[in-house]
Amino acid sequence: MRPMTSTLDVPVGTDELAPTQGEPRAAMSAPMSAPMSAPFGGGVPTMERLTNDGFQPAVPYPMGRSARRSLAALVVLLCPTVMVMESMQERITAQVRISMNYMPWIAAFGLRFCIELLDWSPRLMFRSIRRLRGMAPEKARALLHQLSESSFTPIRTVMYGVKGIILNAYFDQQEVHRELNYAPAPFMVERIRLRQRMLAGEQPTAADHIPVYPGVNP
Repeated sequence: MRPMTSTLDVPVGTDELAPTQGEPRAAMSAPMSAPMSAPFGGGVPTMERLTNDGFQPAVPYPMGRSARRSLAALVVLLCPTVMVMESMQERITAQVRISMNYMPWIAAFGLRFCIELLDWSPRLMFRSIRRLRGMAPEKARALLHQLSESSFTPIRTVMYGVKGIILNAYFDQQEVHRELNYAPAPFMVERIRLRQRMLAGEQPTAADHIPVYPGVNP
């Protein structure tokens, strides 16, 4: 997960391809010690979640201008409207594209096709002469809701696949964390420091193990 205060290695509006084998990716600037910054609302600290210990993030999946606009429209329509600001939309869109570059190529290609298919759905269903991104938001959301409840399984699958990856990025935003009173940073810092101790040769103690709760298999 990325902090909202960090910037992406590749701008949202670009279409750079992922580096090929042996080609270096952009260097990460986050320090290895995973420092905590000043607390924001509610006293929950933020942190640099990507450390400089060898992890290299993917670049955004290449998309043309039309596909990027289709994805951006779906981000606006599928995320809860109360909290989605313009800067947040850009981060969600970029995070979806980064996630796609971790998929097998056929899965990423299929997801991109589904994103554009949903954008064209009003015309394909003879519901509007406009594409989804050109419709009034309330009508577009009603159409997407109808597709999500379709009796035809492939249509529901398309809808749930696109909605799932968008909401996954949405719930990774720190604005949403604040609203949900969710504070993952302290636990993440603890695990990063444990990893650093183990890399230095130290053995984990019993207190370092995550407890197994009743009814959960170890």
